[in-house]
Amino acid sequence: MFRWYRGHIDSSFNAEYEFFPVDLSNQRYFQHGGDLVISRPVSEDSGSYFCKATNYFGTVNSNIMQLREIVLDRFEKRERPNVIAQGFKE
Repeated sequence: MFRWYRGHIDSSFNAEYEFFPVDLSNQRYFQHGGDLVISRPVSEDSGSYFCKATNYFGTVNSNIMQLREIVLDRFEKRERPNVIAQGFKE
């Protein structure tokens, strides 16, 4: 059995971890094999995630992964010179 957890890590020296189970009743979150899939991610999905797997032999936690939203600014619009490859004729 495996379960995904989500939370935030305090980045100070005495890091505090606070994680809660991912709500798989929300249709945007689902497990596929051992992977957590988030459809139509939004800013609020940003945070830290890890998986806890348990079986007859014991329990193990995956590495913590970070999910961050990155927003690209608009590209600068500027005139560019025409480039004609050598030997090309119209």
